[in-house]
Amino acid sequence: MKIAHIIISGSWAGSEACAFSIANKQAETDEVYIIVREGDNFKKLDYLKKTSPKLNLICFPKNKNSMQIIDELSNLLPCDLDIIHTHLGTA
Repeated sequence: MKIAHIIISGSWAGSEACAFSIANKQAETDEVYIIVREGDNFKKLDYLKKTSPKLNLICFPKNKNSMQIIDELSNLLPCDLDIIHTHLGTA
């Protein structure tokens, strides 16, 4: 399956930890993408430390708003995704 998780809160707490845990596990057998946005205290390198080598990380800078991210994702994600899972209200 091809799965995308979108969690663009820009921070790291329980929801982000849960989403990364699920995505990392799914990436063992499926093609999985996780889309995040940097925050004041959580940068791309911080997300990379939480990402398994099989998980595809797409990280946006914090100055991108939700609509800009969604617009850009159409060019970055495969068009034949099976599941798009949004996490939290900002996605």
